[in-house]
Amino acid sequence: FRSLQEKIGVVRTRIRHHHVLVVLVAMLIIASALTKVFPRGVSRADFTNTTNATAWSVNGAVYTVTSDATTTYVGGDFQAVGHVVGSFVPIDTASGTHSSSFPKITGTTLAGIIYTIISDGSGGWYAGGEFTQVNGVARKHLVRIASDGTIDPTFNPVIDSGGIFSLALGGGTLYAGGYFTTVDGGTTRNRVAAFNATTGAVTAFDPNIDGTVVTLLLDGTTLYVGGPFTTVNGGTTRNGLAAFNTATGTA
Repeated sequence: FRSLQEKIGVVRTRIRHHHVLVVLVAMLIIASALTKVFPRGVSRADFTNTTNATAWSVNGAVYTVTSDATTTYVGGDFQAVGHVVGSFVPIDTASGTHSSSFPKITGTTLAGIIYTIISDGSGGWYAGGEFTQVNGVARKHLVRIASDGTIDPTFNPVIDSGGIFSLALGGGTLYAGGYFTTVDGGTTRNRVAAFNATTGAVTAFDPNIDGTVVTLLLDGTTLYVGGPFTTVNGGTTRNGLAAFNTATGTA
Protein backbone atom coordinates (compact mmCIF):
# COMPACT_ATOMS: atom_id res chain seq x y z
CA PHE A 1 0.00 0.00 0.00
CA ARG A 2 2.84 2.42 0.84
CA SER A 3 4.48 1.59 -2.46
CA LEU A 4 1.25 2.47 -4.30
CA GLN A 5 0.97 5.80 -2.44
CA GLU A 6 4.59 6.59 -3.29
CA LYS A 7 3.93 5.88 -6.96
CA ILE A 8 0.85 8.12 -6.94
CA GLY A 9 2.88 10.90 -5.30
CA VAL A 10 5.56 10.63 -7.97
CA VAL A 11 2.94 10.85 -10.71
CA ARG A 12 1.36 13.93 -9.11
CA THR A 13 4.76 15.59 -8.81
CA ARG A 14 5.50 14.92 -12.47
CA ILE A 15 2.12 16.36 -13.48
CA ARG A 16 2.79 19.51 -11.46
CA HIS A 17 6.22 19.86 -13.06
CA HIS A 18 4.69 19.34 -16.48
CA HIS A 19 2.15 22.10 -15.82
CA VAL A 20 4.90 24.45 -14.72
CA LEU A 21 6.88 23.66 -17.87
CA VAL A 22 3.86 24.33 -20.06
CA VAL A 23 3.32 27.70 -18.38
CA LEU A 24 6.98 28.64 -18.80
CA VAL A 25 6.93 27.72 -22.49
CA ALA A 26 3.75 29.75 -22.98
CA MET A 27 5.37 32.74 -21.29
CA LEU A 28 8.40 32.44 -23.55
CA ILE A 29 6.16 32.32 -26.62
CA ILE A 30 4.28 35.41 -25.48
CA ALA A 31 7.52 37.21 -24.70
CA SER A 32 8.89 36.43 -28.16
CA ALA A 33 5.76 37.97 -29.71
CA LEU A 34 6.35 41.27 -27.96
CA THR A 35 8.19 43.84 -30.05
CA LYS A 36 10.61 46.19 -28.31
CA VAL A 37 10.15 49.30 -30.40
CA PHE A 38 9.03 52.42 -28.58
CA PRO A 39 10.71 54.83 -26.17
CA ARG A 40 9.03 55.13 -22.80
CA GLY A 41 6.11 57.55 -22.81
CA VAL A 42 4.46 56.38 -26.03
CA SER A 43 0.79 55.72 -25.31
CA ARG A 44 -1.81 53.41 -26.86
CA ALA A 45 -3.35 56.43 -28.61
CA ASP A 46 -0.10 56.97 -30.51
CA PHE A 47 -0.63 53.74 -32.44
CA THR A 48 -3.62 55.16 -34.34
CA ASN A 49 -2.93 58.89 -34.27
CA THR A 50 -3.30 60.25 -37.80
CA THR A 51 -2.43 63.90 -37.16
CA ASN A 52 0.75 63.69 -35.09
CA ALA A 53 3.76 63.38 -37.43
CA THR A 54 5.78 61.63 -34.68
CA ALA A 55 3.08 59.06 -33.85
CA TRP A 56 3.63 55.34 -34.37
CA SER A 57 1.64 52.78 -36.31
CA VAL A 58 1.74 49.04 -37.01
CA ASN A 59 0.58 47.11 -40.07
CA GLY A 60 -1.85 44.97 -38.11
CA ALA A 61 -3.61 44.63 -34.77
CA VAL A 62 -2.12 45.48 -31.34
CA TYR A 63 -3.42 43.20 -28.57
CA THR A 64 -1.20 44.07 -25.61
CA VAL A 65 1.04 46.88 -24.36
CA THR A 66 3.31 46.95 -21.32
CA SER A 67 6.44 48.83 -20.26
CA ASP A 68 9.41 48.85 -17.94
CA ALA A 69 11.59 51.74 -16.79
CA THR A 70 12.86 52.63 -20.27
CA THR A 71 10.91 50.74 -22.91
CA THR A 72 7.35 50.13 -24.07
CA TYR A 73 6.64 46.62 -25.40
CA VAL A 74 3.90 46.04 -27.95
CA GLY A 75 2.49 42.67 -28.97
CA GLY A 76 -0.07 41.65 -31.55
CA ASP A 77 -0.69 40.49 -35.09
CA PHE A 78 1.70 42.69 -37.11
CA GLN A 79 5.02 42.53 -38.94
CA ALA A 80 6.16 46.16 -39.22
CA VAL A 81 6.06 49.36 -37.18
CA GLY A 82 6.82 53.01 -37.91
CA HIS A 83 5.50 56.56 -38.03
CA VAL A 84 2.02 57.22 -39.40
CA VAL A 85 2.49 58.75 -42.86
CA GLY A 86 -0.90 58.40 -44.53
CA SER A 87 -1.47 56.90 -47.98
CA PHE A 88 0.76 59.17 -50.11
CA VAL A 89 4.34 59.89 -49.13
CA PRO A 90 7.51 61.08 -50.92
CA ILE A 91 10.61 58.97 -50.25
CA ASP A 92 14.12 60.28 -50.91
CA THR A 93 15.69 57.93 -53.46
CA ALA A 94 19.17 58.37 -51.98
CA SER A 95 18.53 58.13 -48.24
CA GLY A 96 15.28 56.16 -48.20
CA THR A 97 13.75 58.62 -45.71
CA HIS A 98 10.28 60.12 -46.07
CA SER A 99 9.12 63.69 -45.61
CA SER A 100 7.35 64.22 -42.28
CA SER A 101 5.89 67.55 -43.51
CA PHE A 102 4.05 66.11 -46.52
CA PRO A 103 0.23 66.24 -46.28
CA LYS A 104 -1.24 63.14 -44.67
CA ILE A 105 -4.07 61.47 -46.61
CA THR A 106 -6.58 59.58 -44.49
CA GLY A 107 -10.02 57.97 -44.66
CA THR A 108 -13.08 57.97 -42.44
CA THR A 109 -11.37 55.75 -39.85
CA LEU A 110 -7.56 55.59 -40.08
CA ALA A 111 -6.02 55.36 -43.52
CA GLY A 112 -7.24 56.28 -46.97
CA ILE A 113 -6.19 54.49 -50.15
CA ILE A 114 -4.30 56.04 -53.07
CA TYR A 115 -4.71 54.23 -56.39
CA THR A 116 -3.25 56.77 -58.79
CA ILE A 117 -0.76 59.66 -58.75
CA ILE A 118 0.20 61.88 -61.68
CA SER A 119 2.31 65.01 -62.01
CA ASP A 120 0.54 68.33 -62.42
CA GLY A 121 3.39 69.53 -64.65
CA SER A 122 4.44 72.21 -62.15
CA GLY A 123 6.21 70.16 -59.49
CA GLY A 124 2.99 69.17 -57.76
CA TRP A 125 0.72 66.13 -57.91
CA TYR A 126 -2.83 64.98 -58.44
CA ALA A 127 -3.78 61.98 -56.30
CA GLY A 128 -6.92 59.89 -56.57
CA GLY A 129 -8.30 56.95 -54.61
CA GLU A 130 -10.54 56.38 -51.62
CA PHE A 131 -10.02 59.03 -48.93
CA THR A 132 -11.92 61.81 -47.25
CA GLN A 133 -9.28 64.05 -45.67
CA VAL A 134 -5.84 65.46 -46.41
CA ASN A 135 -4.12 66.88 -43.31
CA GLY A 136 -7.56 67.23 -41.75
CA VAL A 137 -8.92 69.18 -44.74
CA ALA A 138 -11.94 67.67 -46.50
CA ARG A 139 -11.01 66.25 -49.90
CA LYS A 140 -13.19 63.47 -51.26
CA HIS A 141 -11.19 60.95 -53.31
CA LEU A 142 -9.29 63.58 -55.37
CA VAL A 143 -6.71 66.19 -54.36
CA ARG A 144 -4.01 68.39 -55.83
CA ILE A 145 -0.87 68.85 -53.75
CA ALA A 146 1.26 71.80 -54.83
CA SER A 147 5.03 71.73 -55.34
CA ASP A 148 5.56 73.19 -51.84
CA GLY A 149 3.61 70.31 -50.26
CA THR A 150 0.50 72.34 -49.51
CA ILE A 151 -3.07 71.41 -50.46
CA ASP A 152 -4.37 73.44 -53.41
CA PRO A 153 -7.26 75.40 -51.85
CA THR A 154 -8.86 76.14 -55.25
CA PHE A 155 -8.92 72.64 -56.73
CA ASN A 156 -11.66 70.81 -54.83
CA PRO A 157 -13.92 68.61 -56.97
CA VAL A 158 -16.07 66.23 -54.93
CA ILE A 159 -16.43 62.60 -55.99
CA ASP A 160 -19.75 61.79 -54.37
CA SER A 161 -20.14 58.05 -54.81
CA GLY A 162 -17.12 55.81 -55.27
CA GLY A 163 -13.36 56.04 -55.64
CA ILE A 164 -10.87 56.85 -58.42
CA PHE A 165 -8.59 54.26 -60.02
CA SER A 166 -6.93 56.27 -62.79
CA LEU A 167 -6.10 59.87 -63.79
CA ALA A 168 -4.97 61.52 -67.02
CA LEU A 169 -4.01 65.15 -67.63
CA GLY A 170 -3.90 67.17 -70.82
CA GLY A 171 -4.98 70.49 -72.32
CA GLY A 172 -5.83 71.97 -68.93
CA THR A 173 -8.25 69.13 -68.16
CA LEU A 174 -7.93 66.35 -65.58
CA TYR A 175 -9.73 63.12 -66.45
CA ALA A 176 -10.71 60.70 -63.68
CA GLY A 177 -11.86 57.10 -64.00
CA GLY A 178 -13.15 54.76 -61.31
CA TYR A 179 -16.39 53.39 -59.93
CA PHE A 180 -18.21 56.62 -59.05
CA THR A 181 -21.57 57.67 -60.50
CA THR A 182 -21.99 61.27 -59.34
CA VAL A 183 -19.68 64.24 -58.72
CA ASP A 184 -19.97 67.74 -57.26
CA GLY A 185 -23.05 67.15 -55.18
CA GLY A 186 -25.16 65.14 -57.56
CA THR A 187 -24.01 65.72 -61.15
CA THR A 188 -24.23 62.37 -62.95
CA ARG A 189 -20.91 61.11 -64.28
CA ASN A 190 -20.81 57.35 -64.65
CA ARG A 191 -17.25 56.07 -64.02
CA VAL A 192 -15.45 58.85 -65.98
CA ALA A 193 -15.46 62.59 -65.40
CA ALA A 194 -13.38 65.55 -66.52
CA PHE A 195 -12.43 68.57 -64.42
CA ASN A 196 -10.78 71.89 -65.07
CA ALA A 197 -7.24 71.20 -63.88
CA THR A 198 -7.00 74.57 -62.12
CA THR A 199 -10.43 75.25 -60.65
CA GLY A 200 -11.70 71.67 -60.30
CA ALA A 201 -14.97 72.54 -62.01
CA VAL A 202 -16.61 69.56 -63.74
CA THR A 203 -16.77 69.84 -67.55
CA ALA A 204 -19.43 68.66 -70.00
CA PHE A 205 -17.39 65.58 -70.97
CA ASP A 206 -19.64 62.60 -70.19
CA PRO A 207 -18.91 59.21 -71.83
CA ASN A 208 -21.45 57.45 -69.55
CA ILE A 209 -19.88 54.02 -68.97
CA ASP A 210 -21.80 51.12 -67.42
CA GLY A 211 -18.92 49.47 -65.50
CA THR A 212 -15.82 50.30 -63.49
CA VAL A 213 -12.95 52.09 -65.24
CA VAL A 214 -9.51 50.99 -64.10
CA THR A 215 -7.18 52.71 -66.57
CA LEU A 216 -7.03 55.86 -68.73
CA LEU A 217 -4.65 56.95 -71.48
CA LEU A 218 -4.82 60.36 -73.12
CA ASP A 219 -3.40 60.71 -76.63
CA GLY A 220 -4.00 64.13 -78.08
CA THR A 221 -7.77 64.54 -78.42
CA THR A 222 -8.53 60.86 -77.75
CA LEU A 223 -9.08 59.37 -74.30
CA TYR A 224 -8.66 55.59 -74.13
CA VAL A 225 -10.55 53.86 -71.33
CA GLY A 226 -10.21 50.30 -70.02
CA GLY A 227 -12.10 48.22 -67.48
CA PRO A 228 -14.83 45.59 -66.97
CA PHE A 229 -17.61 47.44 -68.82
CA THR A 230 -19.80 46.49 -71.80
CA THR A 231 -21.53 49.69 -72.95
CA VAL A 232 -20.66 53.40 -73.24
CA ASN A 233 -22.54 56.56 -74.21
CA GLY A 234 -25.69 55.10 -72.68
CA GLY A 235 -25.90 51.97 -74.84
CA THR A 236 -23.12 51.71 -77.44
CA THR A 237 -21.41 48.32 -77.15
CA ARG A 238 -17.77 48.49 -76.11
CA ASN A 239 -16.40 45.44 -74.28
CA GLY A 240 -13.65 46.44 -71.88
CA LEU A 241 -11.98 49.07 -74.07
CA ALA A 242 -13.20 52.29 -75.64
CA ALA A 243 -11.84 55.48 -77.21
CA PHE A 244 -13.56 58.84 -76.79
CA ASN A 245 -13.24 62.16 -78.51
CA THR A 246 -12.35 64.59 -75.71
CA ALA A 247 -14.39 67.38 -77.30
CA THR A 248 -17.64 65.43 -77.65
CA GLY A 249 -17.33 62.47 -75.26
CA THR A 250 -18.53 60.08 -77.96
CA ALA A 251 -16.90 56.74 -78.75
